[in-house]
Amino acid sequence: TQKVVHMITGEVSYKLAVYQNQFYVLLSSALFGLLSLRLSSSFGVPSRHALILGLSTQLLYQTFPVNLFYYTGIYPSAVLMIFLMIFLIELIKIYRNDKIVVASNDKILFISVFMMAYVDLYSTIIFVFFFLFVLHVLDGSLLSNIKLTRNLIAPLGLALVLFIIQLIWVKFYFDATFVSSTLSFRTGFDGDNIKYLTHANLIFHRIRQGSMVYQWYPLMGFCVVSAIIYWALNIFQLGKEKLPIILFLASVGIYLPYALFFTQSVVIHAKMHDPYMVAPLILIGFSMLPASLEQRNQFQGYYVFLFAILAFFFSMYNIRLFALEYPTFINMY
Repeated sequence: TQKVVHMITGEVSYKLAVYQNQFYVLLSSALFGLLSLRLSSSFGVPSRHALILGLSTQLLYQTFPVNLFYYTGIYPSAVLMIFLMIFLIELIKIYRNDKIVVASNDKILFISVFMMAYVDLYSTIIFVFFFLFVLHVLDGSLLSNIKLTRNLIAPLGLALVLFIIQLIWVKFYFDATFVSSTLSFRTGFDGDNIKYLTHANLIFHRIRQGSMVYQWYPLMGFCVVSAIIYWALNIFQLGKEKLPIILFLASVGIYLPYALFFTQSVVIHAKMHDPYMVAPLILIGFSMLPASLEQRNQFQGYYVFLFAILAFFFSMYNIRLFALEYPTFINMY
C-alpha cells in the first residue's frame, strides 16, 4: 500500500500506516466478537444476549492497551489473531454440523492455518501440535477426520517450505548474512539472568513494570478468577460440553506452550505476546462464564448485562493505561 501511495504522491503516508495498523486490530476484534457470539449461542444464550456478549468481548479486545499501542506499528500477533479467530469460528461451525467437514470448511481451515504460519511460523507450529494433542485427549473422533488433519499439517508444511525458499533466495541472491538470537537465549537455557529469572517474570517483571500498557493486572486478575469459577461450576460437565473447553484450550495454545519453552523471548517481547495471552482470558471471563451462569438462570439476561457493564469498565481502564503511557497520541485528537 505504501508503494502504491509513493508512486502516486512521491511521499510515504504515515496516516495510511496508522489506518492499516488499526484495521488489523479492528478486524481481529470484530472476529473475536463473532467467535464469542457463536460460543455463547452454543450454551443456549438467546441471540440478543449473545450479541451483547460478543460486542463486550470485541470492545475489550479492541481497547486492550497493547492493541492500542499497535497504532504506531504492528507485530505479527496483530495479523495472526485475525486468522486464529477465523480458525476457531470454523471449528464451531464444524461441531454444529455434526463434525462434518465440507469443501468450504476445507478451504477456510487451510488458508487460516497457512496464514497463521506465514505470519508467525514458530508460534503456529507449536499451536498446531498442541491443538492436535487437545483433540487427541478430548475428541478423537474429530481428530480422526482426515480432512481436518490434512488442513492442519499441509498448510503448516507449505508455509515452512515457503519460509525456507525465501531464506535461500535472500541468502544467495543478496549474499546476506543472517543474524539472530540463539535457541539457548530464546529459551533462557543460556543461564543468563539479566533478562529474567523465573517463569513468574512472564507476569511480574521490570519490563512489564516499565510500561503502563503492560500493566493490565485488574483485567488479568478478574479473568483468572472468572476461569476458576467457570471450571468449579462445570467440573462435572466437562465430558458433555467439549466444544467450550476445546475452543478455550485452542486459544491458550497460541500463547502458553510457546511461553513455557521460549520464556525469555516472551518476557522481552511482551508487545508481541500479550495479545495472545489476553484472548483466552477474555473468552472465558466475558463469554464462557456469563453464558454458563445464564444457563443456570434460565437465560434471564441479568448476568449478560452485568458482564457487559464490567467489560465497559475494563475497556475504559485499558484506554486510561494507554493514555498514561502515550499521552501525546491522545492529545492529537
